[in-house]
Amino acid sequence: MEHLDWNTRMRIIMGVSYCLQYMHHDLNPPIAHSKLCSRAIFLTDDYAAKIAEICFLPQATSNSKVSGELEDSLPPHAAEYLNGKRSISCMIDPSLKSFKNNDLDIICEIIQQCIQSDARHRPTMKEITSKLREVISISPDQATPRLSPLWVG
Repeated sequence: MEHLDWNTRMRIIMGVSYCLQYMHHDLNPPIAHSKLCSRAIFLTDDYAAKIAEICFLPQATSNSKVSGELEDSLPPHAAEYLNGKRSISCMIDPSLKSFKNNDLDIICEIIQQCIQSDARHRPTMKEITSKLREVISISPDQATPRLSPLWVG
């Protein structure tokens, strides 16, 4: 497995954010991904992200969480970090040589907003992308692939 530095990881985060914003706000009619998981995110050779509309690998069906139950699906240790009971920097991949605390703080703040039990208080993808872009200065053009001739918009 290849080591991904902080900037590459931020490019992936912004790519996923732009993809979701496109699906939620720019498509007519909008498409909400029913159960976004890491298996539905594909990366090109230069780490541009693309989201599959359908996840083809088997998933739990009968006891899947619904949108109002998102807080319950967090592992207990992750909730401790997000609630400020433990330092979030302890959750960072130890193979990273460096990371930006400000980026991490904003990402955690956004996660906390997204897991609110009342869906009406959660931010839209447009709001999430805008907030991320304030600290992670990666434009939609910079998040698209530069090396893959197989990329389809």
